[in-house]
Amino acid sequence: MPYLNLNYAINSDHNLSYTFSSRIRRPRFWELNPSRTYFTPTNYTQNNPFILASKYYNQEINYMYKNAFYANLSFNMVEDAAASDLIPLQGTVTAPKKDSEGKIIKDIKGNPIMETTRFLRYIRTNYGKNREIALTLGMNKSWFKDIWTTNYSVNLGYVTYKGGVFEDPTSMPVPGETEVVDPYIIDVKNYNMSATLNNIIRLSSKKDWFLGVNYFFASQTAMEGGMIGARQSFDLSLKKIAGDWTIVAEVSDLFNQSFYSIKGVQPNGKYNNITNFNYPRLMSIGVTYNFGNQKLKKAREMKSANDAVKSRT
Repeated sequence: MPYLNLNYAINSDHNLSYTFSSRIRRPRFWELNPSRTYFTPTNYTQNNPFILASKYYNQEINYMYKNAFYANLSFNMVEDAAASDLIPLQGTVTAPKKDSEGKIIKDIKGNPIMETTRFLRYIRTNYGKNREIALTLGMNKSWFKDIWTTNYSVNLGYVTYKGGVFEDPTSMPVPGETEVVDPYIIDVKNYNMSATLNNIIRLSSKKDWFLGVNYFFASQTAMEGGMIGARQSFDLSLKKIAGDWTIVAEVSDLFNQSFYSIKGVQPNGKYNNITNFNYPRLMSIGVTYNFGNQKLKKAREMKSANDAVKSRT
């Protein structure tokens, strides 16, 4: 796929670059597996063996100041876009009524008695196209003789999703049955923002104690399936280095606020509300031991770092 990168070093403090790239995102194997997960006889999730590959086109302008402060402006286009989550399809199936043994029930004239059942299916499928323009402002810098290291970024975005799903692509026609799918219309325009604040604080002059304080926030964001509510996460970590040993204790999402809540309403009044709470608060303790010649490892790390700097410049 076409790729172009232009870089201009204005001087030692200012760097400007432009990138154009395109790629094809093919569905993963498990996304093609048409297995179903049933919640009720008429409510299930299913992947799609007929899903198409999506085509991505991306342009970026990046500005870097003193290798510490940066701004990135990007524009992304996706054709034959597939929903990042499953599309909720509602509708009805009209079929002959059956008894407990599976036999068709007929009236006195010998005609099958028909019954109509509503369904709700979550299907992975293509729907149309989307566009996104985003501005990211960031900083990666150390302060007070490397006592405090910061990695901050703020992202502002505007996205549009356009298209629709008018039939269930996974349905197989059954003789005598009639299926009607309510059109699922996607026409979304949304502003959103997110911020990530990562801090590492050195607690001792021996460089053996470190405190990590991280915070993430994302505003309400519209997606193909509806509006995702605001999310945030506050994380803490404490690291101790003792010779070749490293001990890290971490608490993720201290206030339990990074769960997903989706609310979607269609023009015909039908709605799709989902709350996915996976108990994101987590505490973990890790212990690492470094084997081998540490002086040789440090020399190799310095060489790798120098090579990386040369490749970027």
